This record gives sequence, structure tokens and C-alpha cells, in this order.
Amino acid sequence: MKNIIEIDQNNSWSLRFFIVIICFITILIGVFIAIELSLIIPLIMGVIGFVLLITLSFRYENLLFYLFILCLPLETVIKTSGLPNPIFMILGGMAVIAWFLQMFISRRKFIFDKSTIIVILLLVWSVVSALATGGFAALMTTRPYFLVTILYILTQNTLRKTEQFIQFGWVLSVSLAIVGAYILFGQASAFIDSGGSMSAQKLHAYANTQLAGINDSAIWSMRISKGIPYAIYLSMPLFTKSKFGKVLLLLCAGFMTLGPFSTITINGSIAVAASYGLIVLLSRDRRQKIRYIVLAILVLVLILFSPLMDRIYSQVETIQSSDPLKWGTSRGLTWYTGVQIIRKAPLFGLGPAEANILEASLEYISIEIREQRRRYSRDGVQPHNVFLTIGSSLGIPGLLLSVLFIVIILISLLIELRWLRRTEYDLKLMYMGQAVIIGIVTILIQSMVISIHLDNYFWLILGTAPAFIQITRKLRFREVSANQERLANF
Repeated sequence: MKNIIEIDQNNSWSLRFFIVIICFITILIGVFIAIELSLIIPLIMGVIGFVLLITLSFRYENLLFYLFILCLPLETVIKTSGLPNPIFMILGGMAVIAWFLQMFISRRKFIFDKSTIIVILLLVWSVVSALATGGFAALMTTRPYFLVTILYILTQNTLRKTEQFIQFGWVLSVSLAIVGAYILFGQASAFIDSGGSMSAQKLHAYANTQLAGINDSAIWSMRISKGIPYAIYLSMPLFTKSKFGKVLLLLCAGFMTLGPFSTITINGSIAVAASYGLIVLLSRDRRQKIRYIVLAILVLVLILFSPLMDRIYSQVETIQSSDPLKWGTSRGLTWYTGVQIIRKAPLFGLGPAEANILEASLEYISIEIREQRRRYSRDGVQPHNVFLTIGSSLGIPGLLLSVLFIVIILISLLIELRWLRRTEYDLKLMYMGQAVIIGIVTILIQSMVISIHLDNYFWLILGTAPAFIQITRKLRFREVSANQERLANF
């Protein structure tokens, strides 16, 4: 049975990737059939697919996990169509089932580090907060915390080898590049249809209100930018020998760069620019550094000569106001609201439900702001900051747990990455580790201005950190053991 699960990495990865793409296209067809016709045919396809995919997962390890990542963008499309959301629940559930079966058959050890304990404590506190603020009826509001906890644990227990990190990078790059291309062509089409007369503000509004399945261009820009370092690093000769693979990866990087820019979203564009800046900063080889500097300059030129600058100038002008609550796109007001809510309910917060924060924020915003917010079918405001949102929802204990979680992740990640960069023990894993740190740093940058603490991609990227740490620690232990054996023989 063990031989069934073992994989020949050199021969089977292309076949596995092909199977993932075929399954993705099948699911995509099923979604559109469900939207246009009924749920009966997709239900039959789902039952057949369930049996087929579980069976294939024993031969092609992590198949369901990769398929789940590839299908994550469909989640928003399904939500906006008014249909139930089976992608996360069904594919995610199947990935968990396959993972448990493989863990049981191959007798693998379950990865359970300090960061996982803190995430579970945060989940437990969300339940306590829900009970304290809304009773048993509010327990359903903790469901997103359960789902992201499962995703975090699944990610770190699935990526156990350098090769699996490489496969993860491919799937993530292709998945997010598809979304980037969709946004880019949608925005370009709208601009062309307007005869080139759409202003930066109108283009930004179009991405948020008219582009099907997007809803919030800031969040999608955050998600898309996380695939850029993987695509850039995987295009190196160290990973990809074929010209077709290199061109495909660079094309993916291009779509993931231009997609967020086309939405005229400031924080999304900052995340893209920060990704290229960190790639330059972390590069060691001179030729590579020159190549990455050229890419970073191209991105900078793109920012300086794009309609995005019009929005940046308009936001900078607001800082001249003597009232900090009017700075930016009302970010000063949203942060002030978050702080006031934490002061009002410091122990348990207002509970996990978003509606509680929106309702409580009405006490701190003006009638004028309420009228503006009605454009988004809501009167109140969120804190638009991950830590302030967690503090508002779960109180100061939840806020402290989230800060402790990030600190532990970053310190452990930097220690292991520093060892790999110093020893160059595994160059492929080193570059994947750099992609992980770039993803987490850009997430932290964007978490200051948007509330993404329950976003699937947010926890998917965070889950790669303990996975990378565990792989690197095994390599360190192996090197120490080898050195001790050489000393003993000497």
C-alpha cells in the first residue's frame, strides 16, 4: 500500500497537473450549468466526481488539495449567483478526507506546532465570545473561524516536501493568474467601450460593482499579488528547464501584476510593488538581482504613468485636512471606530458576527458617512484593519492571540530562512521560503487597511509558513546528524 502513495516526482507531476486542470474545467462547467439550468446535473456530476477524485488521490498525492486551491476563485462567483457554495465545503472536505486516509495508511506524524495551538485557542475564544455576546444562537457565527482553522492545519500538514511546495507554487500561480487575466480583460473592455473616457474613479467603481464575481477589488488584489513571487522564482532555470514553462510562468506573473493595477486599487498596487521590491531585496545572485531590478522599475513606471496616480493624489490631498477622521477613504474614521468598539467591549468584543460591528459603528459616524455607505447596502463601517477587527469581534484577548501568532510565525520563519540562505543546503526550498516570507509581509502590509482575517487565501498563505519551517528543521536535523556521524568516524 505504501508504494501506491509514493510518487515519482520526475514523471508524474505533469500528469497530476493535467488531471487537476481537467477536474477544474469539469467543475467550472458544472457551476455554469447550475447557474443556467438546475442543480440536478451538477449533483450527479458531483457524486461521480467525489468517487473518482478520492480514488485518484491515493495515486496522485495532494491532488484534491491542489484542485481545491485552483477552484477557490469560483467561491465568489457562486456566492454572487445566489447558489449554495459547495466549492469550499465539498472540495475542502474531500481534501481533508483524503489527507486523513493518507495519514492513516502511511502512518505519518501530525504536525502540531506552537502557531497551531494559538490558532486553536483563537477558535476557542471565538466560541466563548459568541456565547458571551449572543448565547447559543450566535454559535453559527463562529463557522468561518472553524473553516480557516481547518485550512491552516490542512496546508501545513499537506506541504511536507520541497517538491510539494513547488507544485503548490505552480497551482497557486495558475489559479490567481486566471483571475488576474479575467480582471484585466474586463477592465480593459469597459475602458474601450467607454471610448477611453472612464476616469480612474469610475474604473475603480466598475471593478467593485460591475465586474461579475469580484465585489471587492482590494481583497482580490491582495489575493492575486500572493502568487507573484512563486511565478517569478519558479521561472528560474533551477526549477523550470523548458521554454514553454518559463513563458507560462512569466505570463502568469504579468497577469497577476496587471490585474490589480487595472482595478485602480491603491493597497493592491502597493502589495504588487512591495512583492517586487522584496524579490529584489532578497536576491543574492548579481544577474538575478539585475533582472529583478528591471522588473521592479517596470512596475514603478507602470504605477507612475497609470490612472492609479490620480487616485493616489486625491488620497494624499485628504491628509491635508486637520481632521484625521477624513484622511484617505475614511480609513481614519474606520480605525477610530475600531478603537472605540474595543474600549467599549474589551473582554469579549461584540462577537464574531460582522453585523454587530456595523451596528455598533453607527454611534461614531455621521449622517453623511451613512449615506455614502448605503451605496454598499450597509450603513455602518468595519475597522478596515485586521487587528482592530479581531479586537472589535473578540476583545483584547483575541487581539493579543492574533499578535502573538504573527510574532511566532515571523520569528520562526526568519530563523529557518536565514539558516537556508547561509548554508544553501537546499536552494529550491530557500526560494520557496522567500516566496512564503514575501507573501506574509505583503499580507501584513495590506492587513493594516482591509479586514481579511477570515479570508481563505489569507490563511492558505499563513499555513505555508509552518510547513516550510517543519521541512527546514528536518533538513537541519539531518545535517547535524550527518556532521556528528562524520566526527564519530573521524
